[in-house]
Amino acid sequence: MRSMKSFYLVMCFLGVVFPYYQLIAWIAENGFDLNGMANELFQSRIAMFGWADLTLSAIVLVAFILYDRIRAGVRYFYIPLLATLFIGLSLGLPLYLYMRESEA
Repeated sequence: MRSMKSFYLVMCFLGVVFPYYQLIAWIAENGFDLNGMANELFQSRIAMFGWADLTLSAIVLVAFILYDRIRAGVRYFYIPLLATLFIGLSLGLPLYLYMRESEA
């Protein structure tokens, strides 16, 4: 379905732009302060809620990719795995779904 491939591709773009816009804005405001970043990342229970949710979702995505890649015939499955690890779930998930649709 061409419309879903286009949707996934747009979401890949947004999955990089939206999170990194926030990171770049934070760095512009605070400098490249790893201690300050860590303090803000883990400073509240609601922040930890978000991290726990993202971490578990990323683990599920990695397991899904490893399970589904052969059945769906997705070559280069490691690219969305690396994207998830180095960029984030917001890129890894739509990228894998795009690649999956491309193989169909």
